[in-house]
Amino acid sequence: MPGGNRKQAASPLMKSILITGSSSFLGWNLCNYAKSDYEVFGTALTNRSGIAEVKESKIDLTSFDDCRKFIEEIKPDGIIHNAAYSKPDLCEKDPDYSKKLNVDTSSNLAKIASENSIAFAFISTDLVYNGSSKMSDESTPVDPLSVYGKHKVEAEDLVLQHNSSFTVFRCPLMYGHSTTANKGYFKGFYDKMKNGEALKLFIDEYRSQAIASDVAKGIVDLFNDGVSGIFNMGGPQRVSRFEFGMLMKSVLHLDKAQIIPASQKDVPSVAPRAADTSMDITKARSYGYDPSAPIKGLIQLAEEIKEYLQIE
Repeated sequence: MPGGNRKQAASPLMKSILITGSSSFLGWNLCNYAKSDYEVFGTALTNRSGIAEVKESKIDLTSFDDCRKFIEEIKPDGIIHNAAYSKPDLCEKDPDYSKKLNVDTSSNLAKIASENSIAFAFISTDLVYNGSSKMSDESTPVDPLSVYGKHKVEAEDLVLQHNSSFTVFRCPLMYGHSTTANKGYFKGFYDKMKNGEALKLFIDEYRSQAIASDVAKGIVDLFNDGVSGIFNMGGPQRVSRFEFGMLMKSVLHLDKAQIIPASQKDVPSVAPRAADTSMDITKARSYGYDPSAPIKGLIQLAEEIKEYLQIE
């Protein structure tokens, strides 16, 4: 397993970053954090991030030639490859497209970056772990259950084969804010809870949920510091979906919420679900990553985005 060493060539002088998938939930948060200190380029096929400071282009990332031409034109100091076919059920239904976007495109971009001496970070997932043990660290053998997870592992390997100084960030289930069309699961859950709609949440699925803004800050900062290898970028606590829902109800004063405890077997899914993909983040923390615990994160989130959540 690749380690987490710093590159010999210092990268705090990084001035420009290309973020693929800039209109996605995490992409928006990456752009929103990076915009203050970097010249930010983004790629988005359909939607836009809506962030004025981001120079976005419509690029077909599955075209090697188009990507190479674009990257050689803008000459970024670093690339954070965040774009993905990221819904596990859809990947299960269309594994060929999943491989094309999640594996082949990732490998192509890493190849272009390596050939042009551009720093490169690949956004991976906690779903590379099979869920048989809790708080997996970077040395835990990967054994994904789903097509999506398998393709992310394949892409991780190819990226680091192109250049061992490149970086892989394994991200958790994230909650938080964005102004793009892709707002993640959190806003939908919040609206259902606020309206008193029944919401089934798993008591037997554990994740290391984190605020997307914390994850984005950690990724950009560690990337700029020149780290290499694989890093878990989860939150600091292991919580079930049900436990997190109950925290939302309490912290955000969602008195009408009807949260029903459920088991994974109660909710049909095309893609196999891992029982526990919680992550040990000791290594990332040693480099300065400092994500908020769920209660603190929800309090901070509610205060920062009252208008977004329509909190009175």
